[in-house]
Amino acid sequence: MIVATRKMWKNTAITHPDDGGQPDGLHWLMLDEAAKYSYVCGFVEGLFQGHCFTTWGAPGLESNDACHSGEIRSFDFHWDKFVAKQTYGKFVEGLDKFYADERNSKIEIQHGLWVVMNILSGASGENLQMMVDAWRQKDGQNNEST
Repeated sequence: MIVATRKMWKNTAITHPDDGGQPDGLHWLMLDEAAKYSYVCGFVEGLFQGHCFTTWGAPGLESNDACHSGEIRSFDFHWDKFVAKQTYGKFVEGLDKFYADERNSKIEIQHGLWVVMNILSGASGENLQMMVDAWRQKDGQNNEST
């Protein structure tokens, strides 16, 4: 399975996340357990790296500008709400459960993780269902053309 996983990613172009064609639930279900944990670890590390990309060299960084302070507070708030109290295992288990529902198979993994993060932070009911339905529609349309 490791060789198949490596081949799956080795020549895959890195596209902008909004361009569609990102790995989806079908890809997730093909991964072995080690690859799933690696994927989730990379995602979480990428959240922090994305935070750094957003703030490095930002105007007002050196002067403690209020705008920059707001960016940091926003990151810290969302990190605490969605990531800090979780484990990699909870994310992997959550994605396994989410993609066990065939209707979610075309939802990109990055979006599936967002749904799982919301579930783990206590989201439920109508708002959660609206989120899932929106990703099913958006990603289903994007992935039909790829």
